[in-house]
Formats: sequence, structure tokens, C-alpha cells
Amino acid sequence: MKRYPARIALLLIILASFLSCSKGNKSGYYVKIKLNGDWITLQHSIGELRNEPAESYFFVGASDEGIHSFNIEMYINDPALSTGTFDTSDPAISLDMSYGKGTDPNIEYFEVASLPGQPVSRYILNITSVTAKDLRGNFTGNYLTNIYTDETVVVTEGEFFVKRYY
Repeated sequence: MKRYPARIALLLIILASFLSCSKGNKSGYYVKIKLNGDWITLQHSIGELRNEPAESYFFVGASDEGIHSFNIEMYINDPALSTGTFDTSDPAISLDMSYGKGTDPNIEYFEVASLPGQPVSRYILNITSVTAKDLRGNFTGNYLTNIYTDETVVVTEGEFFVKRYY
């Protein structure tokens, strides 16, 4: 599958500029995650759904003002992706969720990665609404892992309503 690293970098730049220019969220867009049992709302968010001739790319990214960030990224061999349910354990798709905590240059990243002796790290993404202006959905799962330290964070569920930039 074709990857879009330049697009991801661009989205992160847009998100960073959005964060630096805004004080508070008046748009109504958000990403909520249940982190270690507590709900956190990340109000600075972006979304993308790009349907190409042979595949689709889906991205949701969000952060607060410096401590938490959360991303959902999926590549799928379906040129007409819209709503549906997707599982990180499905080998036919590339679906990842990641959480970042801290501030530059000391951000710790956690991703879908299983540890020995633990249940498989698994997430299910439900895309419930796709319009020309925004994306909406939710997800469930169990834990994310820092692959360098084996530290885990428990992110059991979440939801998003984000502006669609593409």
C-alpha cells in the first residue's frame, strides 16, 4: 500500500499552527479518549479521508495544549471508504492508534503493540459519519505500548468529531 508520510507531516504542521493560533475551541470539534480510567477531551483536532483509485487513507489527529496527543491512521484497499467497522487485528488493513504524552523534545509515544504475557493489544474503529465537512466515530480497545520502554497506557474507548481537511 502507498503511504503518505508527507501528508502526515503536513497535517501535523497544520495541527501545530492551529494550536499556536487558537485559545480554546469554539468549533465543537473534539477527540475524547478514556485514558487510565479518566476521560480526556482533546479539542484541537484534524481529520482526513482520501479515496484513491486503489485504496483509501483515513486519519484523525488531536492534541490539547501540550500534554496529550492521539492519532488514528488507516490504509485500506478500498477506493470508496466511508462508514464502517475496522479492527487492528485484520491483516487486510493497516490500522494504528497512537498516544503521545509530554512536550517536545520529551514526548513519549505509545502504539498498538502487544507485550509477552499480556492480551493482544487490539482496537476496533467505528466510522459512523462521513461528510464533506467532518468525520465522526468511536473506538474501543485495551492498551497501547511504548515499544522502547514496554510501558503501557490503558485507552479503553473514545470518540471523535473532527473537521475534515481533505
